[in-house]
Amino acid sequence: MDADDQISEAFMLEAISTNAATVSASISPDTDVNMVGFLVTAGQVVDFDVDTPNNGPGGLGSYLRLFDGSG
Repeated sequence: MDADDQISEAFMLEAISTNAATVSASISPDTDVNMVGFLVTAGQVVDFDVDTPNNGPGGLGSYLRLFDGSG
């Protein structure tokens, strides 16, 4: 288990704004989890874009789970 697998260990982003925020991380082994935290206000819209060197067959089969402040 590495240092960002739990909600309490999430890498916290700066305040969400119209400027893109970038997080670089690795997934290893293939069951790895990376947590990233951010704060938004009610009604705020946020886009997510996951880019990998190998998308598609043989690449990262990523998915996004969102948690509220209680986990």
